Amino acid sequence: MSTTTRLFDRKKPPRESKEIAAKKKRLEFLRAKRKAKEEKQKADEKKKKSVKSRTPAKPRATAVEPTNVDSAANAADIQALLSSFQQITTTSPQRELGSISSSPRSDLSAGVSTPVHSSENAGASPASSVRPNRQINLGVCVQRPIDIVTREIPRYDRGVQTDADEIALRNAPSEEELQKKSSIEESERQRIKALEDRVQKAESELKRRIEEDEKRSERKESHREGLSSEEVTEVMSSKPFADFLQRASLHVERALTQHDVTKEYFPEDRSEQTDDQKESIVHRSLFRDKRRCSGRSVTSIDWSPLHPELFLTSYASSTDEVLSDSPDGLVIIWSLRLPSRPERVFTCQAAVLTAQFHPKNAHLIFGGTFSGQIVIWDTRRRDTPSIRTRFSNGHIHPVYWIALISSVQSRESLITISNDGTLCVWNDLLLIEPSIRIHLQIRRKEEVTTPAVGFPVRDPSQLVLGSDEGDLYKAKIYDEHPGIHATSQGHSGPITSIAFHPASKETPSEVANLFLTSSYDWTCKLRSNKMPTAMATFEFARAYVLDVKWSPVHPAVFAMSDASGVLSIWNLNEETELPVLTKTISSDKALSRIQWSRDGKQIAVGDSSGSVSVFDINQEVAIPGPDDALKFYHSIKNPKIFRDR
Repeated sequence: MSTTTRLFDRKKPPRESKEIAAKKKRLEFLRAKRKAKEEKQKADEKKKKSVKSRTPAKPRATAVEPTNVDSAANAADIQALLSSFQQITTTSPQRELGSISSSPRSDLSAGVSTPVHSSENAGASPASSVRPNRQINLGVCVQRPIDIVTREIPRYDRGVQTDADEIALRNAPSEEELQKKSSIEESERQRIKALEDRVQKAESELKRRIEEDEKRSERKESHREGLSSEEVTEVMSSKPFADFLQRASLHVERALTQHDVTKEYFPEDRSEQTDDQKESIVHRSLFRDKRRCSGRSVTSIDWSPLHPELFLTSYASSTDEVLSDSPDGLVIIWSLRLPSRPERVFTCQAAVLTAQFHPKNAHLIFGGTFSGQIVIWDTRRRDTPSIRTRFSNGHIHPVYWIALISSVQSRESLITISNDGTLCVWNDLLLIEPSIRIHLQIRRKEEVTTPAVGFPVRDPSQLVLGSDEGDLYKAKIYDEHPGIHATSQGHSGPITSIAFHPASKETPSEVANLFLTSSYDWTCKLRSNKMPTAMATFEFARAYVLDVKWSPVHPAVFAMSDASGVLSIWNLNEETELPVLTKTISSDKALSRIQWSRDGKQIAVGDSSGSVSVFDINQEVAIPGPDDALKFYHSIKNPKIFRDR
């Protein structure tokens, strides 16, 4: 019988002891545990490889010899199990075993082999057929797998390796999204590169053109011989050159005349000055534009509230035939620093009878014309009026007087009066339509001619008007019955000017109600708005008294000009019969208008020929002392003392 036959014909193998079965189960459990750990380790390594493949790094090939911490413990357990098998085999009874094949049988997959008996023992006696003790040889085989990793370039994340990395890995964009993003970035880079190329090309082109222009200009300058006489004449007669020359020369002349090197500002010995020199009127500058002002009379003078060195003058229409083509209306702004030429020139179609600066906005100039129109110039714009009234709703006769006042509602109102006695109040400075229009008449229904008007500083609604007949009229604007409500005899000739006292808030009402009147009857009178008759009459003039003005700083000083060319300065605290200062400016020209500077130290005088002279007034006369205001107040309260002085 063959070995194969005996192998399949043998009887049921003998039953193993419980200890051997338990040991085998223990051995299988340990092997399974070890295998599971190895599989887990391989899975972890595979996972790490997949992570590294997504984040490309520098490849490198290394031989990895994995070490297992639990391998030593497993080997110790196996060794203990083998030793227990040897003890069992030596002490267990002999058992009869069937015939087995000559080929070895592997009962244990871990290297435990069982010896195979030959067929010669099949016919032996029972005693001899007892299987001898099997010799089991067990050994420990430690496998050391070595993996050769492909060369990769490692890239490390700056973050912390935690469980969040797995979450980020799961939320990582797909390959398609990464490709799409990469394509967008590539197109953006190409677009930026194209723009940079265009900018670089444009810069190079601009640089080339600049170099060509410089070379061309250098060649032109090198070959230029100079302008011909025709070219010079053409340039000098052009309007741009004339405008430039006018602006540039204006600044140069102003700088040259700002400081006079020939003037002695600090005389060495002031005690040598005589009384006449101390109390004199010193001529400072003469302002005259022969080309524009020839044959014109000065109609008004006003100092700028913003720039103390500037003042304006308005002029009547010219009687010179040479200037027949020029506009009738003319307003010139002069500067004390530049008396040789005007600072600005403004024109209109009708003669300007009165003009003044806006008290708060020095860029605006108001004017009343011979045609009856009210005009407004803006110095920031053109030289012609920016705003003007219409004849349908304004004046139709010459306007000799305008005043800008603050109304009861603290709004600015412009009051204008024409020669026919028409009074208009303009609340809107656009001059669209007057808010109040009054036709001043007396009881006999006769029109009132009013070349001179004035009002108290503290009550602008009460006006005092002087007529050509020499009468004085008192009128109210904001009243139930607006118009003239009182009449008194003023002068025996036409009244030329009315000047109210420039009282301050601290000035008593007795002084604030004072006003001066001048007339063709060669006199000037001091009056009070609360008294029907004159308080004093000044008869020094030898011709028509054309204008009179109070000093803006001294309570008892005023100036008077007449048609004989004499300027006189009066101080009522010192003398009431004679002026304290006199100056004959011109013997053949009438002094039509005068105006004090706002500091009271200078006075501008305009004559009938269009010339304007500025004089410095002696400081002892122009500047008030500490007791001058109180002294003048006591004189006014006692009219008898005032008349007897």
